Amino acid sequence: MGLPKIWWKDTENWTSMLYRGQLINFEDLCAMFMDIEDRLVQLWEKRVLNGVAQLIDELYKADI
Repeated sequence: MGLPKIWWKDTENWTSMLYRGQLINFEDLCAMFMDIEDRLVQLWEKRVLNGVAQLIDELYKADI
């Protein structure tokens, strides 16, 4: 079976742990997910939509 892979460092607030010897803070995880979301939005808008969203916004404004 082996030793546990997670050791909680902060057993009062449960905000930090050791995972396979690496210190992980939940604040860092939140920042990481926000960064990933920002990058995905940028990639989606630049590579997938390739300016289509801006065109749609301009057409919508022209209709008003």
